[in-house]
Amino acid sequence: AEPRLAKDTAVVARLLEVLVILWRSVQKALRQNEEAEKYTVAKFGSVLVKYFQALEDEQCMVPLIQLASFMPPAAVPTFRCLRAWFCSPSSNPSHLLPSPCPFLSPSCGVLSKLRRMEPGAPAARYSQLLDCVCSWGQAADVLDLITDWLTQALPKPGEKEDSSRKVRIQETVEAKPELALAYLEYLFDHKATREKVLALGERRLKRLHAALGSWRAVLYAHLSRSTADPRRPSAEAALGGFVYHSRLGAHLQHSVSFLHVQARTGAFL
Repeated sequence: AEPRLAKDTAVVARLLEVLVILWRSVQKALRQNEEAEKYTVAKFGSVLVKYFQALEDEQCMVPLIQLASFMPPAAVPTFRCLRAWFCSPSSNPSHLLPSPCPFLSPSCGVLSKLRRMEPGAPAARYSQLLDCVCSWGQAADVLDLITDWLTQALPKPGEKEDSSRKVRIQETVEAKPELALAYLEYLFDHKATREKVLALGERRLKRLHAALGSWRAVLYAHLSRSTADPRRPSAEAALGGFVYHSRLGAHLQHSVSFLHVQARTGAFL
């Protein structure tokens, strides 16, 4: 007979959350002890396969994904079948594939979930996904998504403004500048993810910095009008773009070229 505990998903979810807390408390020590880290990863990797298959409730999936984010993707074979859950519009874990399927990059399904997230979603819905992608070394993919959304949502000169612009990144989705800024806020506000983003190199960071800087014109247009233009991106998004343009510039101020950009920003103010 199936254990009664396995049927009490609320209790199991809380136990998994305790495991997440315990892992985080010893994470630094594990990194300093390679043998202990390999042993722990091997043990958890072998059982996570069964956990993902047996625990189909979404409240169990969140801590399971957190546990998985602590380990290298290759240590968790179940990631081969996670894309079905991540890409499901309803996020129903019953869509998990029960049988082996062709190898898929673990970040693929997570990024699809981030793309499909609705603007205004609470941070709890995407924070763990961002943590996972960054811990798997795929922060560049998230930054590209943010940059593309911010760029595609900008009004184009000589083009009829349309708030429902589309951006193509493997799949066609609506550009979501407010959500892009929410992702960026989370990435910048947490040390672990911020370090991953700032370590990506000048090319990607300059592209993001330029995209954020372009929102100054949108902000200026809002400030110059007495009434809001529904065809333009919101004033809140424009202000957020300006704020994070300055914040990213502060992180990059050691570069002479970025100091020059900051001087122009000061002149704009």
